[in-house]
Amino acid sequence: MAEVRIRERLWQDFIALAHREHHQPTALAERLLREYIQRAKDEELDARIRRTARRAKFRIENTEEIIRQYRRRKASKAGNGRSQASNARRS
Repeated sequence: MAEVRIRERLWQDFIALAHREHHQPTALAERLLREYIQRAKDEELDARIRRTARRAKFRIENTEEIIRQYRRRKASKAGNGRSQASNARRS
């Protein structure tokens, strides 16, 4: 197990806070460290997504319409057999 040195006054303040919130100081410190690490990972992922989005060929506002157009073309290439069959079942 790793040991960490924390200034006495800071640790005493932390202990007082933990007790006011009905937590064990070490358990609270571990939880806060885990949350901090998770937040850092989330921020890193967000930054990667933003960089990727800036390099994207299409703006996010246009993406939905591009996907609709692609699906329409794909359906028309399939000969609309699927849509005719589904209409026949409804009769």
